[in-house]
Amino acid sequence: MTPARFDLLYERYLAGALSPAEERLLRELLEDSEWKRRWRDLSDLDGMLLGEFGVEPAAVESRPDSTSRTRFSRTIRTAGTVRRAGGRRPATAIAAAGAALALAGIALAVALGKGSRPEPAGPASETAASTPPEDTRRAPPERDPWKEAFPGPRRRLTSPAESPATETSSGSAPPPALTAAPATPANEPDPLPENPAAAEARARLTISWLARVADVKGDGWSSMPASESTRLAAGSEVGVGQILRTAPGDGGATLVQYDGTRLRMGPDTEITYDGGGARLLLARGLLEIDAAKRNPEMPWLLATAHAEIRIVGTRFSVRCDRRRTRLEISEGAVDFKDLRSGTASRVEAGQSSSAPPPPTGEAARVQEALVRAIDYLARANTNHLHAAEFWFLGPNCDELVLRALLHAGTPESEPAFRALLDRVLRAPLERTYKVAAQAAVLEELDRVQYQTRIGQCAQFLVDNQGANGQWSYGVQSLAAQEVPRRGAGGRITVKRTRDGPPAGDNSNSLFAAMGLHACANAGIVLPRETLTRAVQAWRDTQHSPTGRDPFWGPIRGWCYGAKDSHPAYGAMTAGAVASLASYDTLLQTDLRGDAALKAGLAWLAARFTAAEHPGPPEARAAGTKEFHLYYLSTVERAGSLLGLEAFGKDPWYAQGVRVLLDSQKADGSWQNEAEWSRPVWDTCFAIYFLARVTRPLPAAEAPKRGR
Repeated sequence: MTPARFDLLYERYLAGALSPAEERLLRELLEDSEWKRRWRDLSDLDGMLLGEFGVEPAAVESRPDSTSRTRFSRTIRTAGTVRRAGGRRPATAIAAAGAALALAGIALAVALGKGSRPEPAGPASETAASTPPEDTRRAPPERDPWKEAFPGPRRRLTSPAESPATETSSGSAPPPALTAAPATPANEPDPLPENPAAAEARARLTISWLARVADVKGDGWSSMPASESTRLAAGSEVGVGQILRTAPGDGGATLVQYDGTRLRMGPDTEITYDGGGARLLLARGLLEIDAAKRNPEMPWLLATAHAEIRIVGTRFSVRCDRRRTRLEISEGAVDFKDLRSGTASRVEAGQSSSAPPPPTGEAARVQEALVRAIDYLARANTNHLHAAEFWFLGPNCDELVLRALLHAGTPESEPAFRALLDRVLRAPLERTYKVAAQAAVLEELDRVQYQTRIGQCAQFLVDNQGANGQWSYGVQSLAAQEVPRRGAGGRITVKRTRDGPPAGDNSNSLFAAMGLHACANAGIVLPRETLTRAVQAWRDTQHSPTGRDPFWGPIRGWCYGAKDSHPAYGAMTAGAVASLASYDTLLQTDLRGDAALKAGLAWLAARFTAAEHPGPPEARAAGTKEFHLYYLSTVERAGSLLGLEAFGKDPWYAQGVRVLLDSQKADGSWQNEAEWSRPVWDTCFAIYFLARVTRPLPAAEAPKRGR
């Protein structure tokens, strides 16, 4: 087997003209690593020409000199790497890309020029000069799914064969794009009819857009990452990386792919084409798919946060939320893989599957408790009954409830959820607790769509930091009322515009840390001074040592106020640990070297219990339930951020689950008999714990026992 012969097999595969004998030969060759590498070189070249330079692959599909094709492929890949190095290319990168493209053009000219170079006079050369080579390959049958779904022209890259003929300086027509395939050897059967799978792969290379929108119901939006959204309209084209979203409630859209596959997006659904169009990402919502038939060796992939589905032609629906992906098959079958466990299974017509699987045992009890809690919150009054008594919290606790509903799995299309969200977005930014919780909600909900509002939350928090680095209850900021502008890379930069109060407290400060962490995750650039002053405030208010842990070192906790002003207690200490972990990450400081953080972990290791609030807090008697569920929510944040399942010997989550499952009331709420206990607050804090709402820090390197 020669490289030229292998290249011919590749081209016949693209044309769907492989005979059974050629197909068997090609499969045997691809078992060898050298031929497999050459196959990747050829296929990379075709894809790079289309994706990087907008050139029809047919322009370079065949060359008399096979080595020039491989050299040309490497040149194109080099130029593609330069192009993808950044959003804005520096002059050197542009020059490199231009040079690579120039070399590619020279290689192409040399390769094509060999076919038209003058030969010695003679009958044979005269025939070659007067008659262009005939393309004996079988062309795929004409089928245009675009025209079937949409009358009128479709957008398509133009191949040289379809371009109007242009004359060269000598007056002769340019050489054809494809050379003739040699006649089939006598000992091989005639080529079989066109291969549908190969034709589909070839057709995909010639289409610049993957799908078109057939219809839109209600509102829908389209955007590229870190760019403004535009209205989704019938007839618009969808390409790789484009994000499509439908509105909650009555929103919906129908898409038709280049291969005839139809996708129906339900309300509050978000999808993105990825992987060059071979994979569709479903971020959330409902998707109904009527997939065109495909070769099983060339599947189409649908991916969610929990599962991957291999599709070869079937009808099914898939629903995805933050907790689970559920699949139901109407016709055909798909391969369904649970990404968490790695298990894969074949799901056939009439069957369903979910990832992760439905919970059992104690996990099922937790899920049932969350459902009952959601039912309670959906009908609860979030307004404070005595607003004057809670002036420092604002007139309601909408943000606390919205965050609980979001993490407990309430669909965003639910009327109660939408009404609460609308009320939050219309309200002024005026209290630290509420603004920080709002930033956390919006970042989790959709950090792109709500980035502007998150930027306003960040401005409020930066402007309300006290002189000592803490936060108090907060007052409105004029700068936070202005709409921030996006800068390079879609980021919003926030700068301090005023001085805050002289000092604050650790409860507001731990909420502020949570809010700033969410803002940073949403692409908000925070003043470094704000973060460093906050870290210093936590260090300044940490209590004197009360003992020593054999692993963590000195035992030091926090209370609500200044250092040693009151015995340390659980909520403030766990909140301080979580805050320091967030700030260390944002400041790119090594968590393992943070002595204040480790001293706080030592306090939790010595004092943690889920049955009561250790401390006790603020002059309460031992065994108090005051702020008990608030304390458990801060334990969840600290443990989840750092990836710690236990602070001492006992696992914090298992202990807390047992306490909460046993104390939930018949109406689905939680409420302790304490002065500051309120059923809506306590129910929200219990949901935060049970649902484990906090995402771990990326590659958290917190010190762990045994290291």
